[in-house]
This record gives sequence, structure tokens and C-alpha cells, in this order.
Amino acid sequence: MHWRANLLMLRSPQAIVGFLLLSLWPLAFLLAALWLIGFLGGRGGAPHPLLGGQPLGIAAGVATLVGFLFLQHIAFSIALVRTYAPCVRKAIRESGVPICLGCGQLLHAPDAASCPECGIASDAKDASGGPNRR
Repeated sequence: MHWRANLLMLRSPQAIVGFLLLSLWPLAFLLAALWLIGFLGGRGGAPHPLLGGQPLGIAAGVATLVGFLFLQHIAFSIALVRTYAPCVRKAIRESGVPICLGCGQLLHAPDAASCPECGIASDAKDASGGPNRR
């Protein structure tokens, strides 16, 4: 099922760009933090706080790494939910399982006009495969 969802996502430039933008924005945080603590800037021959082994520099480096990993995890999770999950729902629906394209709720009455969970029209889709709100 996921191979089908992967193909659906790869056929959608909007989904690919959205996934990349959502999942890579923490790199800006990392670069800004490294610049602020002086790792990327020149120090005029002075020993670097991280490379020199000073405790404050090491703590700043570890805090930056932990902050980056935390933000990257959150960003990747959001990117999956917003760009990949709709493709998975569409692939499941195309296999014959009556699910809502908006929330993934199993539709017990496939001919229902809207999803009982989220209220999205059960057969409405936009050009990218995502649901349209009523």
C-alpha cells in the first residue's frame, strides 16, 4: 500500500515541495544557532569555544544539537501528516476500502454524502488528491 502512496506523492510536485519545505526549515535554526555561538563566524585567531573544549561552548553546542533534533522531529512529523498521509488515504481508497480522504475515518456507508467524523464530502477531491472542505 505504501509503495502506491509513494508513487502518488512523487507524481505531485506540490506534495514534494511542501514536504521539503516543511521538513527542512529546522536547518535555518541550526545555521542561525551555529552563527550566533560563533562556529560559522571568524574569530580572528582566537580559540573557538567549541573546539577549544570550554565548558560553556560545549554546553552551547549540545543544546544546539538537541534543539535542532527536536525541531527536526516535529517538522518531519508535520510534513508526513500534511503531505504523505493524504497520499496514503488516497491509495487505500483506490484499493476499495471506503475511507474519508480528509481524516482517514472508515466510512461504514460508502454512499454517505459526507464523513461523520470531519464533515468533508466523501467523494470531493481537488487536483492534488486532497479533500475539499464544504
